[in-house]
Amino acid sequence: MISPFKIKPFEIKPLNLIDTSTSKPLMGNFTLNQSQEPPPSERGGMLPDTGKQPPATPAHIQKYREEYDTIVPPTILSSLKRHKGDVLHGGRSLNALVETKRESKDFDVYSSQPKRRAQEIEASIDRKVGADIAAVKKVYIPKGAGPPHPTPSSEPWLYQVVTPLVHGDHEADYMKTPHKLKTVRKEGITHEALPIAYKKAEWRKQAQPLFAGKASQDMRRIEEHWMNHNNIPSEFKDRIGKVQQFGFGYTSPLFKSSQLVNVV
Repeated sequence: MISPFKIKPFEIKPLNLIDTSTSKPLMGNFTLNQSQEPPPSERGGMLPDTGKQPPATPAHIQKYREEYDTIVPPTILSSLKRHKGDVLHGGRSLNALVETKRESKDFDVYSSQPKRRAQEIEASIDRKVGADIAAVKKVYIPKGAGPPHPTPSSEPWLYQVVTPLVHGDHEADYMKTPHKLKTVRKEGITHEALPIAYKKAEWRKQAQPLFAGKASQDMRRIEEHWMNHNNIPSEFKDRIGKVQQFGFGYTSPLFKSSQLVNVV
């Protein structure tokens, strides 16, 4: 029997950072200038180990997995409280600033000394585990590869704290602090201000389709927080507008009317 439906094969398309022919950057002009990229040999990689711990064994890896919550988060949060100039941003920061939470494992941190801070976290994790389990990976970030910041830093490097023996993900990202970054303080930690986080989520929703769902969720979380506290910044009032209440949820003009967001 011939199916009445014609099913097209799944097609994987390359991710375009942003299509400037059909959309406009939300936070200023930016382009990916290939001529400014360093040669492949200078695009980073694993940095030399700074600790003095023995090689990790399967027992150390198991300990890290079982005690992750008492090793990694406290280490990074303690560092943020000691170094008040370091700024937490991204999912972990939003979870601390708004009421509605979402899962977010890694830490995103701005620092005036991102390389040094990442190496300090690496050494601290190694000491707590008792073995060389963490490392720092230097990654080149080409211009235009991330949300354009109103006052961007000229430093193109990202320093990732990774645990390659445990998993292929990273525990923390450290980058140079943007110039004149707007911040807020909460419980001894400096956070990126919500208006900046909102603009970054707007850009990611538009420019990075793979992350559009998460970006939309972050925008809704920030909107909900502003409306719960009746303090929508003036620059966003024309876009967010008056919220219509419907039972246990709300709809925002920024999203389709069919998208009902449950208030938790």
